[in-house]
Amino acid sequence: MKLVVFDPISQFSASKATEWIPILPGTDGAVALAMANVILNELGICDAAYLKTKTNGPYLVGLDGRYVRDQETRKPLVWDSAQSVAKVYDDPSIVDYALEGAYKVEGVDCHPSFQLFKQNLKKYTPEMASKVSTVPAETIRRISTEFAQAAQIGTTITIEGHRLPLRPVASTTCRGSGAHENAVHTAMAILLLNHIVGAADVPGGTIGYPTTCLGHPDTGKPKLGLEKGIDGFLTVSRWMSTHLPWPIKEPKAPADADLLELFPLCSMSSIWASADQEEIWNKIRIPYRIEVMLNFGSNSVISIPNPESYAEFLKKIPFIVSWDVVPNEFAEGFADILLPDTSYLETFNWLEGTGFVFNYPCGMEPWTFHITQPVVEPTHSRRFLMDVTFELLERIGKRRELNEYWNKYMGLDESEKFDPSQKITWNK
Repeated sequence: MKLVVFDPISQFSASKATEWIPILPGTDGAVALAMANVILNELGICDAAYLKTKTNGPYLVGLDGRYVRDQETRKPLVWDSAQSVAKVYDDPSIVDYALEGAYKVEGVDCHPSFQLFKQNLKKYTPEMASKVSTVPAETIRRISTEFAQAAQIGTTITIEGHRLPLRPVASTTCRGSGAHENAVHTAMAILLLNHIVGAADVPGGTIGYPTTCLGHPDTGKPKLGLEKGIDGFLTVSRWMSTHLPWPIKEPKAPADADLLELFPLCSMSSIWASADQEEIWNKIRIPYRIEVMLNFGSNSVISIPNPESYAEFLKKIPFIVSWDVVPNEFAEGFADILLPDTSYLETFNWLEGTGFVFNYPCGMEPWTFHITQPVVEPTHSRRFLMDVTFELLERIGKRRELNEYWNKYMGLDESEKFDPSQKITWNK
């Protein structure tokens, strides 16, 4: 495999790469968009079959930039070029989805979104991206060409009797390009390269986070699936935080201090580290301020870009409790109480093997369920975080809510569910 790494410095993956390409920090998105432009508009390469049937590329978009929708179902419309008529995107009678062209549907002028995307890319030339990123334009064109050609669009492979597309290319990113302004759009641009050539979740291509799971072969648990929204997009039913509904809810005036009602795509709020948080809260008329904070194994004061403003926020909180295995800047500078947690060598724990990003087997891979088992007993007064949390919930009368949460989280049926009045502990 040829590994090409764009990175400001040669470390980790870059040091192991076939080719390391230095880049100005935070400019990855410009290079990715320029690569997409080269592949689509200069080379004329794309996996049309994939774009037509697996993406929103055929969805018709009006001059207002919004989907043209069916009046009755509100589903997005596409153009069936074989029958010269607009249909809802999931109409089983569609013969051929149009990816390009100009159409008029119920008096509305519209184009497939793929055409608008392709047209918009033309401004992201390798020369423009080179000025932004310092990556030579000829390098961008060369890597783009190699990527598109290596995709082998149209080839297939048969695995255990199933004929599947074969796309031996992958474009991926992680924290490096995501730790800058416009990080969401940067990540989308990089991942779009996979979709242009049809290399998403197919043999040889980029495998998405395993947010689906068929469950253990014997029990079928935990089984995690996908749900289809009105616009046809697949979304996971459970992954770190809820990603439903889709389409997302409309923003509304916030009632909580985290302001997440304003940012429906976010799972966490950045207001806590904002220097102008008080001004914002006053303008929105949030009637309360944070009075108690529970901190779990996090030295957040030194892990965010603006620790000074975050520190000022922490100083205003009357009571802070922190769980950790070591004293650190957060505990020593801001916590009123530091509760010594246990380490993984002293704890029986199964939660770390569930529910998060890389923990479930993909497809029918060998099933494993990662647990930690104590090899020594905790000394002094140290207690496992979850044991303390369970006891706190018990003391404030939340036994029923706790049991209901675990019943839902683990997908327990009627014969397995915890009784609302049953006292449960972490080990039992």
